[in-house]
Amino acid sequence: MPKYFQTYYYSFYGCTMLFCCICAGIAVCIGYLNRSRFAALKFFYIYPLASLMQIAIAVFLPFFIRVKTYNHVNIAAANIFLVIELILIFDYFKKILQSKNIQFIIHIITAIYFLVIFIEWFVLGNFNKFPVHLFTLQAICILVPGFYYLFDIFKGHTIPNLLKEFSFWVSIGTVFYFSCTIPLFLLKDFAYKANGGIIETNVYSINFICYGVMFLFIAKAYVCPKKGAPIIKHN
Repeated sequence: MPKYFQTYYYSFYGCTMLFCCICAGIAVCIGYLNRSRFAALKFFYIYPLASLMQIAIAVFLPFFIRVKTYNHVNIAAANIFLVIELILIFDYFKKILQSKNIQFIIHIITAIYFLVIFIEWFVLGNFNKFPVHLFTLQAICILVPGFYYLFDIFKGHTIPNLLKEFSFWVSIGTVFYFSCTIPLFLLKDFAYKANGGIIETNVYSINFICYGVMFLFIAKAYVCPKKGAPIIKHN
């Protein structure tokens, strides 16, 4: 086994990655089997599936291709995953948040985000660079509708039984993950190498733990009673 990859199997980092994969696998299986249960979650199981595929590329691809080629593929996979992540999460929030104001804000954020992606990939040529600098931007973008949902739920006169609402589990999961990992993203110069390699693996394990918890919340959302989700309709 290459020395570089021993860290995946014989460390706390490897254990947290395995935890993330197991949780993602649970979310994929439960989500796929219940994909018709809620319209807002019909394709959301693709999110943990995309995470599983990215981890598989990072861990197993080096055994089949040269290191230089692996670096390019791993970086491309990270860039593509970020876009898939934002598209799926924003599609979910657009379906459960019917307020004209937040819909407008989501569209503006989406336009700005993809403008940044276009500049990064096609103007600056950064598609071949690990997108560390985009992690914080994306986290902030996703937290906007996430916090809006929670604020609007708790400011109402009547609070529904949130533990039975699929929208609560998905929303609290995304808020939990991106809130907890923003500090990690801000330490990009400390945590990442230029080729996307992890410098402080035990610190970066926070990312896998938070992802795993979020995926378990997503799995829980798929098995909530079909009757409901609080749809935010205020203007």
